[in-house]
Amino acid sequence: MKILFSILCLVLSFQSYAVNVGSITSFIDSKSDTVVKEIANESKEARLILVKVIEIDEPTNKGTVINNNPKNLLLSPSKVILPADTKEKIKFFYNGPKDDKERYYRIIWTDSNISNKSDKSTSKKKAFATTTAVISTILVVTPRKEEFKYSLSNNVLINQGNSSYHVVAYGQCIKDKKEKCKEDYYDLPGTKRTFKNIDLNDKQSFIGIWHEKNFITVK
Repeated sequence: MKILFSILCLVLSFQSYAVNVGSITSFIDSKSDTVVKEIANESKEARLILVKVIEIDEPTNKGTVINNNPKNLLLSPSKVILPADTKEKIKFFYNGPKDDKERYYRIIWTDSNISNKSDKSTSKKKAFATTTAVISTILVVTPRKEEFKYSLSNNVLINQGNSSYHVVAYGQCIKDKKEKCKEDYYDLPGTKRTFKNIDLNDKQSFIGIWHEKNFITVK
């Protein structure tokens, strides 16, 4: 079983960095060819942002590189200079095969601050690139020929389709019956999802799936 992203990872923004690149995981749905990510410079200095995409075999820490320069995913712009307190939109465009395969890409954001310092010896101002941070996010391209399918048996949810989906479960906690627990996951095709914190035998517990913009009640 592959351990995937929890919702905490998906909604977490890199706010500890000067540049906020938004959520860790983005999707291009089967009915779309593009997605736009907005980045924001939340610092008081200008930033130089370089954007690069590589294709990987799975969107986990164990994912290996398939292609360092994929031609089926384009982006624009790939280089941005962001003044302090400004935003910019980066557009990603998929033009690859229209088949039944889900594809995964790692977006690498290289963030360097550009400070404006004076050169005392010449009394001229020069730009210096100083601290640099590398941020990595994930882009999932849903199959163009998508098959959305799942099953629930003995409280195990199985992704039987060929695309990832977002699972939400809520209900009485197993360890403390007086408390409510919530579990969120993004599951790859073939994942068998068990819920370790929620008592699914309780009548008020539920499991739901977010598929694109639709919420489907499973239990």
